[in-house]
Amino acid sequence: MSAGLGTARPLAAIAKQPRLSPGTLSRRSLFAADPEKRQAGYSERANHDSLNTWLIRAGRKITHGMKGGGRTKCASAQSYVTSSAPIRLQLTKGCSMTGEELAHKTSATNWAGLVKFHDRYATSPTKGRWIFRGHSRADWDLRSGLERAIARFDMGGRTVAELEGGLVRQFARRAHHYLADAPKRDSWVEWLALMQHHGAPTRLLDFTYSFYVALFFALEDMEPEEPCAVWALDLDWTGEQLKRIVGDNWFSVIYDGDDRNIENRTTFKEFFASGRKMVFAINPYRLNQRLSIQQGIFLTPGEVSGSFLENLAAMGHGASSASGSLEGSLVKCEIQLSKADYQDCIQRLIRMNMTRTSLFPGLDGFARSQSLAFANPHTLVRDPLYPIWP
Repeated sequence: MSAGLGTARPLAAIAKQPRLSPGTLSRRSLFAADPEKRQAGYSERANHDSLNTWLIRAGRKITHGMKGGGRTKCASAQSYVTSSAPIRLQLTKGCSMTGEELAHKTSATNWAGLVKFHDRYATSPTKGRWIFRGHSRADWDLRSGLERAIARFDMGGRTVAELEGGLVRQFARRAHHYLADAPKRDSWVEWLALMQHHGAPTRLLDFTYSFYVALFFALEDMEPEEPCAVWALDLDWTGEQLKRIVGDNWFSVIYDGDDRNIENRTTFKEFFASGRKMVFAINPYRLNQRLSIQQGIFLTPGEVSGSFLENLAAMGHGASSASGSLEGSLVKCEIQLSKADYQDCIQRLIRMNMTRTSLFPGLDGFARSQSLAFANPHTLVRDPLYPIWP
Protein backbone atom coordinates (compact mmCIF):
# COMPACT_ATOMS: atom_id res chain seq x y z
CA MET A 1 0.00 0.00 0.00
CA SER A 2 1.16 3.55 -0.63
CA ALA A 3 2.86 5.35 2.25
CA GLY A 4 2.74 2.17 4.29
CA LEU A 5 -0.96 2.57 5.11
CA GLY A 6 -3.43 -0.14 4.15
CA THR A 7 -7.15 -0.30 4.78
CA ALA A 8 -8.51 -3.60 6.02
CA ARG A 9 -12.23 -3.65 5.39
CA PRO A 10 -14.31 -4.24 8.55
CA LEU A 11 -16.92 -6.79 9.67
CA ALA A 12 -18.89 -8.94 7.27
CA ALA A 13 -21.07 -11.97 6.88
CA ILE A 14 -19.62 -15.30 5.98
CA ALA A 15 -21.31 -17.64 3.56
CA LYS A 16 -20.98 -21.40 3.40
CA GLN A 17 -19.14 -21.76 6.67
CA PRO A 18 -17.74 -25.31 6.93
CA ARG A 19 -17.91 -27.40 10.05
CA LEU A 20 -15.56 -25.90 12.60
CA SER A 21 -14.08 -27.36 15.72
CA PRO A 22 -12.67 -25.53 18.73
CA GLY A 23 -9.18 -26.24 17.46
CA THR A 24 -9.75 -24.58 14.10
CA LEU A 25 -12.09 -21.76 15.08
CA SER A 26 -10.71 -18.22 14.82
CA ARG A 27 -12.17 -14.74 14.60
CA ARG A 28 -10.46 -14.19 11.27
CA SER A 29 -12.15 -17.27 9.82
CA LEU A 30 -15.55 -15.96 10.95
CA PHE A 31 -15.46 -12.48 9.48
CA ALA A 32 -14.67 -11.95 5.81
CA ALA A 33 -13.87 -8.48 4.47
CA ASP A 34 -16.92 -7.63 2.38
CA PRO A 35 -18.33 -4.13 3.07
CA GLU A 36 -21.64 -4.80 1.28
CA LYS A 37 -22.37 -7.84 3.39
CA ARG A 38 -21.17 -5.93 6.43
CA GLN A 39 -23.77 -3.26 5.83
CA ALA A 40 -26.42 -5.94 5.44
CA GLY A 41 -25.33 -7.42 8.73
CA TYR A 42 -25.83 -4.06 10.46
CA SER A 43 -29.27 -3.51 8.93
CA GLU A 44 -30.48 -6.95 9.97
CA ARG A 45 -29.53 -6.66 13.63
CA ALA A 46 -33.09 -5.81 14.57
CA ASN A 47 -34.49 -8.94 12.93
CA HIS A 48 -35.43 -11.73 15.28
CA ASP A 49 -35.27 -14.59 12.76
CA SER A 50 -31.77 -15.68 13.71
CA LEU A 51 -30.42 -18.39 15.93
CA ASN A 52 -27.73 -16.86 18.13
CA THR A 53 -24.92 -19.20 19.09
CA TRP A 54 -22.10 -18.43 21.46
CA LEU A 55 -18.62 -19.26 20.30
CA ILE A 56 -16.01 -19.21 23.00
CA ARG A 57 -12.35 -19.48 22.18
CA ALA A 58 -9.38 -18.73 24.39
CA GLY A 59 -11.69 -17.28 27.01
CA ARG A 60 -13.19 -14.69 24.62
CA LYS A 61 -16.80 -14.80 23.42
CA ILE A 62 -17.82 -14.03 19.87
CA THR A 63 -21.47 -13.63 18.99
CA HIS A 64 -22.86 -14.68 15.65
CA GLY A 65 -26.21 -15.56 14.19
CA MET A 66 -27.35 -18.29 11.82
CA LYS A 67 -30.42 -17.50 9.75
CA GLY A 68 -33.29 -19.84 10.33
CA GLY A 69 -35.28 -18.85 13.40
CA GLY A 70 -35.14 -20.04 16.97
CA ARG A 71 -34.35 -18.69 20.39
CA THR A 72 -31.03 -17.54 21.82
CA LYS A 73 -28.89 -20.37 23.10
CA CYS A 74 -25.72 -20.40 25.13
CA ALA A 75 -23.09 -23.01 24.55
CA SER A 76 -20.13 -24.12 26.57
CA ALA A 77 -16.49 -23.54 25.68
CA GLN A 78 -16.55 -26.79 23.72
CA SER A 79 -19.25 -25.59 21.32
CA TYR A 80 -18.61 -25.35 17.61
CA VAL A 81 -20.49 -24.52 14.44
CA THR A 82 -22.09 -27.32 12.48
CA SER A 83 -24.26 -25.30 10.10
CA SER A 84 -23.18 -24.07 6.69
CA ALA A 85 -25.69 -21.20 6.87
CA PRO A 86 -24.46 -17.60 6.50
CA ILE A 87 -23.22 -16.04 9.74
CA ARG A 88 -23.98 -12.44 10.70
CA LEU A 89 -22.68 -10.40 13.60
CA GLN A 90 -25.20 -9.85 16.36
CA LEU A 91 -24.71 -7.33 19.17
CA THR A 92 -27.14 -9.06 21.48
CA LYS A 93 -27.85 -7.87 24.99
CA GLY A 94 -25.68 -9.69 27.48
CA CYS A 95 -23.16 -10.84 24.88
CA SER A 96 -19.48 -10.14 25.08
CA MET A 97 -17.94 -8.38 22.13
CA THR A 98 -14.58 -7.15 21.00
CA GLY A 99 -13.30 -3.91 19.57
CA GLU A 100 -12.35 -5.86 16.46
CA GLU A 101 -16.04 -6.42 15.83
CA LEU A 102 -16.95 -2.76 16.27
CA ALA A 103 -14.04 -0.88 14.73
CA HIS A 104 -13.12 0.12 11.24
CA LYS A 105 -9.62 -1.23 10.72
CA THR A 106 -6.58 0.19 8.99
CA SER A 107 -2.90 -0.71 9.10
CA ALA A 108 0.49 0.98 8.94
CA THR A 109 3.90 -0.51 8.28
CA ASN A 110 6.24 2.49 8.53
CA TRP A 111 6.47 6.11 9.68
CA ALA A 112 4.91 7.47 6.49
CA GLY A 113 1.87 5.28 7.04
CA LEU A 114 1.53 6.50 10.62
CA VAL A 115 1.72 10.12 9.51
CA LYS A 116 -0.97 9.42 6.93
CA PHE A 117 -3.21 8.00 9.65
CA HIS A 118 -2.51 11.08 11.77
CA ASP A 119 -3.37 13.43 8.93
CA ARG A 120 -6.58 11.56 8.23
CA TYR A 121 -7.95 11.58 11.78
CA ALA A 122 -6.03 14.07 13.89
CA THR A 123 -5.83 17.15 11.68
CA SER A 124 -8.77 17.05 9.27
CA PRO A 125 -11.32 19.81 10.10
CA THR A 126 -14.07 17.79 8.39
CA LYS A 127 -13.46 14.67 10.47
CA GLY A 128 -14.41 16.14 13.83
CA ARG A 129 -12.46 15.82 17.06
CA TRP A 130 -10.71 12.51 17.56
CA ILE A 131 -9.04 11.07 20.63
CA PHE A 132 -6.52 8.24 20.69
CA ARG A 133 -5.27 5.34 22.79
CA GLY A 134 -2.16 3.23 22.22
CA HIS A 135 -1.77 -0.50 22.96
CA SER A 136 1.59 -2.24 22.77
CA ARG A 137 -0.21 -5.40 21.63
CA ALA A 138 -2.73 -5.38 18.82
CA ASP A 139 -4.83 -8.13 20.43
CA TRP A 140 -5.51 -6.08 23.56
CA ASP A 141 -9.07 -4.83 23.67
CA LEU A 142 -10.68 -1.66 25.00
CA ARG A 143 -11.24 -2.75 28.59
CA SER A 144 -11.02 -0.73 31.78
CA GLY A 145 -8.81 -1.72 34.68
CA LEU A 146 -11.95 -2.42 36.72
CA GLU A 147 -13.19 -4.86 34.07
CA ARG A 148 -9.90 -6.73 34.02
CA ALA A 149 -9.57 -6.87 37.80
CA ILE A 150 -13.10 -8.09 38.49
CA ALA A 151 -12.89 -10.77 35.79
CA ARG A 152 -10.14 -12.50 37.79
CA PHE A 153 -12.20 -13.18 40.92
CA ASP A 154 -15.51 -14.51 42.21
CA MET A 155 -17.54 -11.50 43.33
CA GLY A 156 -19.71 -13.47 45.74
CA GLY A 157 -22.96 -12.20 44.28
CA ARG A 158 -22.19 -8.51 44.81
CA THR A 159 -22.79 -6.04 42.00
CA VAL A 160 -20.01 -4.23 40.18
CA ALA A 161 -21.40 -0.89 41.37
CA GLU A 162 -21.19 -2.02 45.01
CA LEU A 163 -17.63 -3.19 44.57
CA GLU A 164 -16.59 -0.01 42.77
CA GLY A 165 -18.06 2.11 45.55
CA GLY A 166 -16.24 0.09 48.18
CA LEU A 167 -12.96 0.37 46.31
CA VAL A 168 -13.23 4.16 45.98
CA ARG A 169 -14.07 4.47 49.67
CA GLN A 170 -11.14 2.29 50.69
CA PHE A 171 -8.74 4.28 48.54
CA ALA A 172 -10.04 7.65 49.75
CA ARG A 173 -9.75 6.65 53.42
CA ARG A 174 -6.10 5.68 53.13
CA ALA A 175 -4.72 7.96 50.43
CA HIS A 176 -3.96 10.76 52.88
CA HIS A 177 -1.01 8.71 54.13
CA TYR A 178 0.68 9.30 50.78
CA LEU A 179 -0.75 12.67 49.66
CA ALA A 180 -0.09 16.20 50.84
CA ASP A 181 -3.16 17.50 49.03
CA ALA A 182 -5.94 14.91 48.81
CA PRO A 183 -9.22 15.61 46.98
CA LYS A 184 -12.31 16.50 48.98
CA ARG A 185 -14.35 13.53 50.18
CA ASP A 186 -17.15 14.17 47.67
CA SER A 187 -14.91 14.97 44.67
CA TRP A 188 -15.72 11.60 43.11
CA VAL A 189 -14.39 12.26 39.61
CA GLU A 190 -11.11 13.56 41.02
CA TRP A 191 -10.81 10.46 43.23
CA LEU A 192 -11.37 8.21 40.22
CA ALA A 193 -8.79 10.16 38.20
CA LEU A 194 -6.29 9.96 41.06
CA MET A 195 -6.82 6.22 41.39
CA GLN A 196 -6.38 5.74 37.65
CA HIS A 197 -3.27 7.90 37.71
CA HIS A 198 -1.61 5.67 40.28
CA GLY A 199 -2.66 2.33 38.83
CA ALA A 200 -5.77 1.40 40.82
CA PRO A 201 -8.55 -0.34 38.85
CA THR A 202 -11.30 2.08 37.83
CA ARG A 203 -14.01 2.28 35.18
CA LEU A 204 -12.02 5.05 33.44
CA LEU A 205 -10.16 4.45 30.19
CA ASP A 206 -7.22 6.73 29.34
CA PHE A 207 -7.29 8.50 25.98
CA THR A 208 -5.35 11.48 24.65
CA TYR A 209 -6.01 14.28 22.22
CA SER A 210 -2.51 13.69 20.81
CA PHE A 211 -2.02 10.95 18.25
CA TYR A 212 1.72 10.95 18.88
CA VAL A 213 1.31 10.45 22.63
CA ALA A 214 -0.86 7.42 21.89
CA LEU A 215 1.68 6.23 19.31
CA PHE A 216 4.44 6.45 21.90
CA PHE A 217 2.50 4.25 24.31
CA ALA A 218 1.84 1.76 21.52
CA LEU A 219 5.47 1.55 20.42
CA GLU A 220 7.31 1.89 23.74
CA ASP A 221 6.96 -1.72 24.87
CA MET A 222 6.03 -3.43 21.61
CA GLU A 223 8.18 -6.18 20.20
CA PRO A 224 9.51 -5.37 16.71
CA GLU A 225 7.72 -7.40 14.05
CA GLU A 226 4.85 -8.05 16.50
CA PRO A 227 1.78 -5.84 15.89
CA CYS A 228 0.67 -3.07 18.21
CA ALA A 229 -2.27 -0.71 17.72
CA VAL A 230 -3.57 2.83 18.06
CA TRP A 231 -7.30 3.25 18.60
CA ALA A 232 -9.15 6.40 17.53
CA LEU A 233 -12.63 7.49 18.59
CA ASP A 234 -14.70 10.35 17.20
CA LEU A 235 -15.41 12.52 20.25
CA ASP A 236 -18.03 14.58 18.41
CA TRP A 237 -19.95 11.40 17.60
CA THR A 238 -19.98 10.33 21.27
CA GLY A 239 -21.26 13.78 22.21
CA GLU A 240 -24.10 13.59 19.69
CA GLN A 241 -25.17 10.16 20.92
CA LEU A 242 -24.87 11.19 24.57
CA LYS A 243 -27.23 14.12 23.92
CA ARG A 244 -29.73 11.74 22.34
CA ILE A 245 -29.55 9.37 25.32
CA VAL A 246 -29.61 11.79 28.30
CA GLY A 247 -31.62 14.58 26.70
CA ASP A 248 -30.88 18.24 26.00
CA ASN A 249 -31.09 19.41 29.61
CA TRP A 250 -28.61 16.98 31.14
CA PHE A 251 -26.32 17.24 28.15
CA SER A 252 -26.14 21.00 28.48
CA VAL A 253 -25.30 20.67 32.19
CA ILE A 254 -21.95 18.98 31.50
CA TYR A 255 -21.17 20.48 28.09
CA ASP A 256 -22.43 24.06 28.36
CA GLY A 257 -23.48 24.50 31.96
CA ASP A 258 -21.80 24.96 35.31
CA ASP A 259 -21.03 21.30 36.09
CA ARG A 260 -18.73 20.30 33.26
CA ASN A 261 -16.53 18.29 35.61
CA ILE A 262 -19.51 16.53 37.27
CA GLU A 263 -18.91 17.76 40.80
CA ASN A 264 -22.58 17.93 41.82
CA ARG A 265 -23.95 14.82 43.51
CA THR A 266 -27.12 14.76 41.40
CA THR A 267 -25.19 15.13 38.17
CA PHE A 268 -22.81 12.38 39.21
CA LYS A 269 -25.67 9.97 39.90
CA GLU A 270 -27.30 10.82 36.58
CA PHE A 271 -24.21 9.99 34.53
CA PHE A 272 -22.42 7.37 36.66
CA ALA A 273 -25.31 5.49 38.27
CA SER A 274 -28.40 5.81 36.07
CA GLY A 275 -27.94 2.36 34.56
CA ARG A 276 -27.99 3.71 30.99
CA LYS A 277 -25.48 2.21 28.58
CA MET A 278 -23.40 5.06 27.19
CA VAL A 279 -19.85 6.36 27.04
CA PHE A 280 -18.84 9.93 27.78
CA ALA A 281 -15.66 11.99 28.17
CA ILE A 282 -14.76 13.43 31.55
CA ASN A 283 -11.87 15.09 33.35
CA PRO A 284 -11.67 16.36 36.93
CA TYR A 285 -11.60 20.10 37.54
CA ARG A 286 -8.06 19.86 38.92
CA LEU A 287 -5.85 18.30 36.26
CA ASN A 288 -2.84 16.44 37.59
CA GLN A 289 0.54 16.90 35.98
CA ARG A 290 0.43 13.81 33.78
CA LEU A 291 -3.04 14.58 32.43
CA SER A 292 -1.86 18.04 31.42
CA ILE A 293 1.39 16.92 29.83
CA GLN A 294 -0.13 13.93 28.02
CA GLN A 295 -3.16 15.95 26.81
CA GLY A 296 -5.22 13.27 28.50
CA ILE A 297 -8.96 12.72 28.62
CA PHE A 298 -10.91 9.92 30.31
CA LEU A 299 -13.74 7.94 28.78
CA THR A 300 -16.11 6.22 31.15
CA PRO A 301 -19.08 3.86 30.71
CA GLY A 302 -22.38 4.92 32.22
CA GLU A 303 -23.40 1.34 33.09
CA VAL A 304 -20.49 -0.08 35.08
CA SER A 305 -21.92 -3.60 35.17
CA GLY A 306 -21.54 -3.74 31.38
CA SER A 307 -18.23 -3.69 29.59
CA PHE A 308 -16.84 -0.52 28.06
CA LEU A 309 -17.47 -1.93 24.59
CA GLU A 310 -21.06 -2.90 25.41
CA ASN A 311 -21.69 0.67 26.53
CA LEU A 312 -20.07 2.05 23.40
CA ALA A 313 -21.94 -0.31 21.07
CA ALA A 314 -25.26 0.57 22.70
CA MET A 315 -24.78 4.22 21.76
CA GLY A 316 -24.71 3.36 18.06
CA HIS A 317 -27.09 0.44 18.34
CA GLY A 318 -29.92 2.56 19.66
CA ALA A 319 -29.51 5.41 17.19
CA SER A 320 -32.62 6.19 15.17
CA SER A 321 -30.75 7.16 12.01
CA ALA A 322 -27.80 5.95 10.00
CA SER A 323 -25.81 8.97 11.18
CA GLY A 324 -25.92 7.51 14.69
CA SER A 325 -24.32 4.24 13.68
CA LEU A 326 -21.00 3.38 15.29
CA GLU A 327 -19.60 2.55 11.86
CA GLY A 328 -16.56 4.72 11.17
CA SER A 329 -16.58 6.39 14.61
CA LEU A 330 -14.18 3.84 16.14
CA VAL A 331 -11.01 3.09 14.21
CA LYS A 332 -8.20 0.67 14.97
CA CYS A 333 -4.84 1.14 13.26
CA GLU A 334 -2.80 -2.05 13.52
CA ILE A 335 0.91 -1.29 13.32
CA GLN A 336 3.33 -3.91 12.03
CA LEU A 337 6.95 -2.70 11.88
CA SER A 338 10.17 -4.34 10.86
CA LYS A 339 13.07 -3.91 13.29
CA ALA A 340 14.54 -1.16 11.10
CA ASP A 341 11.22 0.69 10.85
CA TYR A 342 10.65 0.32 14.58
CA GLN A 343 14.00 1.95 15.31
CA ASP A 344 13.23 4.70 12.82
CA CYS A 345 9.89 5.44 14.49
CA ILE A 346 11.41 5.54 17.97
CA GLN A 347 14.14 7.90 16.77
CA ARG A 348 11.55 10.23 15.32
CA LEU A 349 9.48 10.21 18.51
CA ILE A 350 12.57 10.98 20.57
CA ARG A 351 13.35 13.95 18.31
CA MET A 352 9.77 15.15 18.96
CA ASN A 353 10.56 14.90 22.72
CA MET A 354 7.99 12.14 23.01
CA THR A 355 9.67 10.10 25.75
CA ARG A 356 8.96 8.79 29.23
CA THR A 357 11.10 11.61 30.58
CA SER A 358 8.74 14.25 29.21
CA LEU A 359 5.46 12.35 29.62
CA PHE A 360 6.19 11.11 33.17
CA PRO A 361 8.25 13.84 34.90
CA GLY A 362 10.43 12.52 37.67
CA LEU A 363 13.17 9.99 38.22
CA ASP A 364 10.96 6.98 37.46
CA GLY A 365 10.01 8.38 34.06
CA PHE A 366 13.61 9.25 33.28
CA ALA A 367 14.82 5.79 34.29
CA ARG A 368 12.14 4.06 32.17
CA SER A 369 13.09 6.23 29.20
CA GLN A 370 16.55 4.67 29.12
CA SER A 371 15.13 1.47 27.67
CA LEU A 372 14.73 3.34 24.37
CA ALA A 373 18.17 4.95 24.48
CA PHE A 374 19.49 2.12 22.32
CA ALA A 375 17.51 3.51 19.40
CA ASN A 376 20.34 6.06 19.19
CA PRO A 377 23.40 4.02 20.22
CA HIS A 378 25.83 6.74 19.11
CA THR A 379 24.63 8.89 22.04
CA LEU A 380 25.80 6.30 24.60
CA VAL A 381 29.37 7.43 25.29
CA ARG A 382 31.16 6.03 28.31
CA ASP A 383 32.62 8.21 31.04
CA PRO A 384 36.46 8.01 30.90
CA LEU A 385 36.60 8.17 34.72
CA TYR A 386 35.17 4.63 34.81
CA PRO A 387 37.91 2.47 33.26
CA ILE A 388 36.11 -0.80 33.98
CA TRP A 389 34.09 -0.15 30.82
CA PRO A 390 36.40 -0.39 27.81
